[in-house]
Amino acid sequence: MKYKRVLFLFAFVIGLFTTVLYARDVHVFTMSDVILLAKQQSPDASIAKHQFRSQFWQYRSFLATKLPQMSLAATTPSYSRTIDGVQQPDGTVSYLERQYLDTYGSVNIRQQIGFSGGEVFLTSGLRRYDNISENTIGTSYTSIPIVNVGLSQPLFQYNAYKWAKQIEPMRYEEACRNYLETMERISERAVTEFFSLLAAQIDLQIAQKNMAAYDTLFTLSKGRFQMGKIPETDLLQIELQLLQATSNVENCKINYDNQLIQFKSFLRLQDRFSVALVPPQIDNFLLLDVNEVTDKAVSNSSTALSFQRRMIEAESNLNRSKMEGRFDATLYASYGLTATGDKINDAYHHPTDQQQVRLGLSVPIYDWGVARGKIKMAESNLELTQIQVRQEDLDWRQDIFVKVARFNMQQQQLTIAAKSDTIAQKSYLLTQQRYVAGKEVTFLDINNAQIQSDNALKNYFNVMMNYWRSYYELRRLTLFDWERREELRFNEKELLR
Repeated sequence: MKYKRVLFLFAFVIGLFTTVLYARDVHVFTMSDVILLAKQQSPDASIAKHQFRSQFWQYRSFLATKLPQMSLAATTPSYSRTIDGVQQPDGTVSYLERQYLDTYGSVNIRQQIGFSGGEVFLTSGLRRYDNISENTIGTSYTSIPIVNVGLSQPLFQYNAYKWAKQIEPMRYEEACRNYLETMERISERAVTEFFSLLAAQIDLQIAQKNMAAYDTLFTLSKGRFQMGKIPETDLLQIELQLLQATSNVENCKINYDNQLIQFKSFLRLQDRFSVALVPPQIDNFLLLDVNEVTDKAVSNSSTALSFQRRMIEAESNLNRSKMEGRFDATLYASYGLTATGDKINDAYHHPTDQQQVRLGLSVPIYDWGVARGKIKMAESNLELTQIQVRQEDLDWRQDIFVKVARFNMQQQQLTIAAKSDTIAQKSYLLTQQRYVAGKEVTFLDINNAQIQSDNALKNYFNVMMNYWRSYYELRRLTLFDWERREELRFNEKELLR
C-alpha cells in the first residue's frame, strides 16, 4: 500500500504540473474541499436551508399559540334606519321610525388552556350610541371600565391543542434531523461528482499515455518490419491500435468536459476556472459495530422519530373520531363591571357588576351510523399504521445491517484493488520492456497487459468511491461522525439569517 500511495502521488504531481502548465486559473480540490463547498453553495443545500426555515417558523407559530393573544376590535359607526313596533302606556303598539349610529371598540386578551382545550379571555371596551330619530336625538355611552373576565370551556370535545403539543415538537425535531440528513446526502453526491470527474480525468490521462505508448511502439515496429523481424500483420495491428488510441483520446476529452460542466454546475463554480482533483488517501480504515450503528440510528435519525410521530397521529385521529359527532357541551362564564351615561365621563362612574353563565348542549339523536363509521375507519387506520411501522422498522434495521457489513468489506476490497493495480501496472511495464528489447512478446500480450492495467487502476478508484459513499451514507443514517466519534450538529441561527 505504501508503494502504491507513492506511485499515485507521483502520477498526480505529474498530472497536476501538466494541468497548471496549460491553464492560467486552476482550482485544486480535495474530496473534503468539494464536500464542504457543496454544503455551502450547491442548489441542494439552498433548498434544504429554505425547507428548514419553513419548518422553523411553523414551529415558532405553534409556540406562539401558548402565549396570550392580544387584539383590538372596533366597529366604525354603524348606521341603522328601521321601523319598529313600540308599546304605548295604554297597551297599544305604535310603529315608529328609528335611526341611530352605533360605534364600538374593545381590547381583548385570550389565553388557551392546553390541558382542557378551553380558553380564558379578558375584555375591556366602550360603546357609543347616537339616536338621530326626528323625535328623539341624544347620545349615550356604555363601558366595560374594568376587565371583563370570561371562560369558554368545551367539556367533551376533541382537544386539538393537547395532541399538537405532542406532535409539533416532534415535527420540528424531525425537520432538524432531516436537514442534517440532507447535508450528508449532499456529501454522498459530492463524493460521486468528485470521483466521476476524477475517473474522467484518469481516463483522459490513460488514453494520452496509451496513445504515446502505441506511437512509440508503432515507430519501433516500422523499423522491425523493414528489417523483416515481424510480419506485416503485427505492424497493422499496432497501427490500428494507435488510431483507436488517438480516437479514444478525443472521446475522453469530450467525456471529461461534460463531467467538468456537471461538476461546476453542482458546486456553482465559474466556467473560466480549470479544475484539478487530488485523489484521497485512507490512512485508517474504520470497522463499525452493527449494534452501535443501529443504536445511533434509533437515537438520531429522522426515520425512527417519524415512526413515533405517525403512531401518535393515528391515535389522535382515533380520538378525534370518538369525540366528534357525540354528546357535546360547552360551558361559558364571564364576570365584569359595566356602566352607562349620557357623557363619556359618566360611563366610568359607579359601575355595576354583570355576570353571564350558560351551558350549551349538543345531543345527536340518530346519524345513520356516520359517527360509528368514522370511528371504525380510524381504528382500522391505527391498526394499519402499527403494522406498517413495525414492518418498516424491521426492514430499516435490516438495511442498516447490510450497509454496515458492506462498509466493513471495503477495507479488504480496497486492499485487493490496490495490490491488483500494482501488479497489473508492473506486468504491463515488463511486457512493454520485453517487446522493446525484441524478446518473444506478441502484440496480443501487450494489448492484454495494457487493458488489465487500465481496468485495475479504474477499479481501484471505483472501490475507493464506494468506500467513501458508504461512509457518508452511514453518517446520514446515524447522524454521527464515526471518525471523530461525535454527534452531528448545526447552528440554527446561521440558517435563519
